[in-house]
Amino acid sequence: MSTDQMPDQQQPKQHAKVLRRPSWPKVVARKLPSGNKTFKIDVMVDGKRVFQSFKTQGEAVEHAWQMFEDRKEQGKAAFDLPHTQRVEAADCFKRLASYPTAKLTDAVEYYIDRKLRFVESPTIAAGIETKLTEIESRVSHLTYANLRWRWNRFAKKFGQRKFSEIEPGEISVWLDSLTKHARSRHNFRRAIVRLFNLAKANTTADGRVAPWCKENPAQECQRVKCSVPEPGILTPAEVVALITHADTYKLAPYIILGTFCGLRVSELQRLDWSAIDFADRTIKIDPEITKTASRRVVDLNDAAAAWLAPYVKKSGPIVDTDALRERLQELRFLAGLKRWPNNAMRHSFGTYALRAWQDAAKVAMQMGNSARVCETHYNKTGTKAAAAAFWALRPAAASDNKIIIMPQAVNE
Repeated sequence: MSTDQMPDQQQPKQHAKVLRRPSWPKVVARKLPSGNKTFKIDVMVDGKRVFQSFKTQGEAVEHAWQMFEDRKEQGKAAFDLPHTQRVEAADCFKRLASYPTAKLTDAVEYYIDRKLRFVESPTIAAGIETKLTEIESRVSHLTYANLRWRWNRFAKKFGQRKFSEIEPGEISVWLDSLTKHARSRHNFRRAIVRLFNLAKANTTADGRVAPWCKENPAQECQRVKCSVPEPGILTPAEVVALITHADTYKLAPYIILGTFCGLRVSELQRLDWSAIDFADRTIKIDPEITKTASRRVVDLNDAAAAWLAPYVKKSGPIVDTDALRERLQELRFLAGLKRWPNNAMRHSFGTYALRAWQDAAKVAMQMGNSARVCETHYNKTGTKAAAAAFWALRPAAASDNKIIIMPQAVNE
C-alpha cells in the first residue's frame, strides 16, 4: 500500500501537518475548463506577486507551509538584531516615509554598488599618479603636461578622497570657482571627464578589470557654450619685420617654420634638422614630438624653402630653447610689434593657407588638425589680398649675404 493510500491514523506527522492549511498564504481550489481541479497560491510577498499552481492539494499546502515558515524565520531574524541595529533600521524607515516607493533594500544596494565595493581603491591623488604613469608613453608630451597640470589642480581639492565619493555638484562648484572664462572651464571639465573614464576602466597589472568608480560624475556636470575666438594673425608686414631681425636672436628657422609651415611651438622646440628633407621638400614630424602622438609629413612649400635655405644643417635642433621666451619677447619689441597674438605663427599659416588654397583638408593635413577645426578657426579671418602678399614673400641675397625682403611682395 502506498503512502497516499494509508489511513489517516497511519500518516506520518509531517504529512498530517501538510494537510492542515496555514493561516497564510491561502490555498484556493479552481476548476479547469477540462473538468480537472488545480490548487493555486496567489499572494503578495515583499511587494511582489507570487503565483503558483499545483496538481494536488497536498503539494499546494506543503508549499504554503514552506512560505509560512520562511516568513516566520524572517521575522525572527529581525528580532535577533541588536537593539542599536533595530533602532537604526527604524530611523531609516522613518526617513524614507516621505518617499512611498522607496525601499531600504534599494538604498543599501545602491550604497554597496557605488561606494562599498570601491573601499580598496586608491585616493584620487594616488590614482592620478598611477594614470599619469600609464599614459605618459601613449600621449604627446604636450598633452601629458596639460593633463598633469589640470589633474593636479583637481587633486589639490579632492586628492584625499576616493573617486567613488565625488558627486557631480561638487565638481561643478569647483569648476565655477576656477575661472569665469567659458573656454577654460570647458577644458578643465574635459580633462576631469577623461580622468574619471580612466578610473572607471582601470585594470590591474595582470589585466583584471578593477574599476575605481561606477559612474563618471564629471560627465554629468553642465557644459558651457564656448564661442570660438577669432584667431589673431600676423600681417605680411609683421612677418617681414620678424624675419628681418630674427637672426639677432638666432630665431630665423623657428619663425620661418612656424609661420610658413604651421608647425606647433612644441614641435618646433623638439624638431631636428635631420627631419627636413630639402631634396624631397618635406618635413617629417615624428609621433614623439606631435601633440596627437601620430606621425605626419608636412610639405616644405616654396616660401618656406626659400627663407630656410641659408640656415640648412644636416642635424641638430632647429632652435636653442635656452631663454627662448625672453628672446622672442625681445625680438617682438625690436620688430616693432605692438601685439603678439596667441599662437600667432601657426594661426597665420592656417588663415593664409586656407584663403589661398581653398582646401580645408589639405590645410588640416599640414597642420595635424581636422578639416572641421580648420574651417571653424580659419575661415572667418584674413583676406585674399593679404594671403597673396603673405605667400609672395621671398628673401633676396645681397652682396653682404644679409636677407633683404622684396618690396613688391610686401606691397601686393
